[in-house]
Amino acid sequence: MSVQLLLQYLKPYRARRAALAAGVLAATLSEGLGVGLFYPLLDYIQRGDAFMTQGAAKPLFDWLASVGFAPSVGLFIALIFLVIVCTLILKFAVFLGSAWIYHPLMKDLRDEAFKKIIHSHLFNFYSGSSAALSQTLENEVEYVGQAFNFSVLIAASVLSLVV
Repeated sequence: MSVQLLLQYLKPYRARRAALAAGVLAATLSEGLGVGLFYPLLDYIQRGDAFMTQGAAKPLFDWLASVGFAPSVGLFIALIFLVIVCTLILKFAVFLGSAWIYHPLMKDLRDEAFKKIIHSHLFNFYSGSSAALSQTLENEVEYVGQAFNFSVLIAASVLSLVV
């Protein structure tokens, strides 16, 4: 199956694909944020209060103070934990978003394949086994669906490396 033909089958799911792309981007950014929070934590542990008044994270500490939180190691650890939990939830949402496209796409592909089989010449039914035909049909459609899921996984992994 060509990529152009696959894109024709994906056209009805534009909004879902956009939501999936936004989910992948959000999960990737939150994963990068979680890793990025370790550096201020280490600086805060090493330099103490001097880090809060001079460091690059001074706006963060000012914001935390305005919200009513006193900066501490425990707060940093809780913030990192919160970001990790949010990242896991977003990754699960990406998995669900992928399935949200995958299942109707597979149904459309199977319906189209069965329609082509039903309208094909009678010779095609006599020339081979019906079990082989149905197994080929199921396998090919499943390969296309797995390719879609793997492409989403690859895109998320590449974005994680970039961020």
